[in-house]
Amino acid sequence: MNKINLFIFSFLLCGLGFLNFTIAQTNSDDILGTWMVKGKNAKILIFKNQSKYYGKIIWTNNLSKKDHNNPDKNLRNNLIVGITNLRDFVYNKEEDKFVDGKIYDPLTGFVYSSFMILNSKNELTVRGFLGISLLGRSENWIRVVE
Repeated sequence: MNKINLFIFSFLLCGLGFLNFTIAQTNSDDILGTWMVKGKNAKILIFKNQSKYYGKIIWTNNLSKKDHNNPDKNLRNNLIVGITNLRDFVYNKEEDKFVDGKIYDPLTGFVYSSFMILNSKNELTVRGFLGISLLGRSENWIRVVE
């Protein structure tokens, strides 16, 4: 009888471990989609390329605005719409956040280290920082339901 109970317990434990693994994989792609930046001045489309996550500016409240502050003088005449401003994020399952990314701020021309936390299906916190995350700024983005 004890061997049967041990077998059942082991089977259930393995099943829960598998379930947890599949849930974590599924949640990582919940970030995909269109997000409205705080202040409603830009929309970012977050997409996945292989195992990394990227974001592209698909709308701003000033569609004719150019990337005047880009450190690369050859890119300063490009429109801000179309810029990939989020790069190289990877999902860290243990921390339940997207890490090791970079975010480009076209208003300043600076590139910051960054991480993102999916607070809920429709709310995303994006933090950009210099050096350590204490020296930075966070924004909450809201999912655009289309």
